Amino acid sequence: MDGTARGQEMRYLQWRIRDLENELSHANQLNSGLQQQLEFTKTLFRTWQHDLNRSVGRAGLENRKRKDWIEALQQSEERYRTLYNNSPLMAWSTDPQGQLVSASNSLLKALGFSRGEVIGLRPEDFLGESCRSGHGDKLCPLTGQAGLTSDIPLQLLCKDGELLDIMLSVVIEKTPDGKPLGSMAAMVDITARKRAEEALKHYARQLADVLGALPETIRLRDLQHRVIFTNLAPEVELEAAPCFASQGRTSPCPDCPAAHTLASGEPGRIERPLADSDSWQEVATYPICDESGKITHIVEHIRDIKPNLKATFPQH
Repeated sequence: MDGTARGQEMRYLQWRIRDLENELSHANQLNSGLQQQLEFTKTLFRTWQHDLNRSVGRAGLENRKRKDWIEALQQSEERYRTLYNNSPLMAWSTDPQGQLVSASNSLLKALGFSRGEVIGLRPEDFLGESCRSGHGDKLCPLTGQAGLTSDIPLQLLCKDGELLDIMLSVVIEKTPDGKPLGSMAAMVDITARKRAEEALKHYARQLADVLGALPETIRLRDLQHRVIFTNLAPEVELEAAPCFASQGRTSPCPDCPAAHTLASGEPGRIERPLADSDSWQEVATYPICDESGKITHIVEHIRDIKPNLKATFPQH
């Protein structure tokens, strides 16, 4: 091989060496970039994995919290239902369709129904015939006005056909646009009270008949000496002021039997002549006391007596 050929071969080898060095340098740079990209990918993976673990942890925590809330809500609802059912107050609740969804044990006992027999019925189904036309619409959330309606006197029809007198208060809830949400009603049994009131009115009428048949005057005075009842004809006006005020006095007369009875607690009695007559009147007073013995009223009994029957014994 001559010198020219040798020189060409050496130049080729130098070029090839430089080329290989360039390729190696490029490969090293590429390898460095790949290494950085790999490290970045690993870092990103670790970050995503950490975030995922945190999300899973939070989700688990939220699930546990949600489960605890649901259990607490169920327990609260159970306590409320227990209190509702065992309440001494008679009560029922309705859904948006106006049908009963719950009823207290005291109501079921008073009406004689089981819970299964009343659920799904409407409040007006329990009303006595005389109450249906007057109050049925007030009890239903479909027709009644939203808000509280208190002290409605009603009669409920029991399972055995008896009527139960109650005083009812009902709350009806509606949405702002008037859609029904339901209602809740509470009732107080006033059957015994109503019967007692009717009996009292009956006895009062009987007493009025007896007193009205008496030829003598019976008056009931309060502690201020005002007449609040008399058995005289209804057109006789009762005294709006104490009796002594009509005489221009500011205190009872010295011989007033009512004053004597108020002061001593004992019956009082006087005899007094009638003006423009030779007859006399006997006025007797008696205390009415409450359970503690305190005087609450004075009964005054007035009768005419003839002169020859006038008593001679001391008054009071």
